[in-house]
Amino acid sequence: MWLPWQYAAWLAVGLAVTVAVMRVRVPPRRWLWVRDLAQEAAVFSVLYATWLLVGHVSQGDTSNAVSRGLALFRLERTVHLPSEEWVQQIALHSHLIIKAANWYYIVGHTPVMGIFLVWLYVRHRPDFARWRTVLAVGSIVGEVIQLFAVAPPRLALFHIVDTMRLYGPRVYSDDGAGFAPQLAAMPSLHCVWAITTGAAVFSIVKSRWRWIGPAHAVATVLVVVVTGNHYWLDALAAVPLVLLGLAVANASAYLWRRVPSTSTEPDEASPAVPVRR
Repeated sequence: MWLPWQYAAWLAVGLAVTVAVMRVRVPPRRWLWVRDLAQEAAVFSVLYATWLLVGHVSQGDTSNAVSRGLALFRLERTVHLPSEEWVQQIALHSHLIIKAANWYYIVGHTPVMGIFLVWLYVRHRPDFARWRTVLAVGSIVGEVIQLFAVAPPRLALFHIVDTMRLYGPRVYSDDGAGFAPQLAAMPSLHCVWAITTGAAVFSIVKSRWRWIGPAHAVATVLVVVVTGNHYWLDALAAVPLVLLGLAVANASAYLWRRVPSTSTEPDEASPAVPVRR
């Protein structure tokens, strides 16, 4: 059972109040991590609540969603993108590949993002703020675009198979409910999150394991198309959103560096400076 958006919104408010109080009454250094963690949790609670709210708003716009899906499909043919049906038919030759794609569609989305954020926060804390901003900007702008409902290929194109309904596991019910909005295909937040994760891992990790990041991004793009949940253009639209997030993150970091520090928090690492008489 996923947390309703109303509860997530109230959770974000509670966390924000906690952060505000802990900024007014600065706790001992050993408790500062509580404030920092509450701040990050508030950001992601807002993103989560907005994501579900957008799905609720767009849920009843079925006819327009199908029309927009067909328009995307025609645009893809105009610019000569590969057919979603062609890619799906190749995968359908193997039930193992289809079932693996179905599971990756679930596990490779929220669970991988959660693991990535914990890894980033615990092991690479100096990089956390930058990539959190990239993720937040890409998600928020993507959610605003998703207010214009777009039906996925499995609902708009008769020749596309709903692989998750056919082979399982099913995450969407016939009444439109599920773990994510069904009529919010454009852009693919699956791909926004995967490309952000891939870029971050490739940028931060210096060993050969860095290639896991881009591999995850490519696999996600293929999976969302093969399962009939997104068009190629849904995945391609994720790229400028990630680039926009990077631009905002870099600009905010630059401006922050130019602002003189006025922090009054205790700094145990600051050496005593002798006073010249």
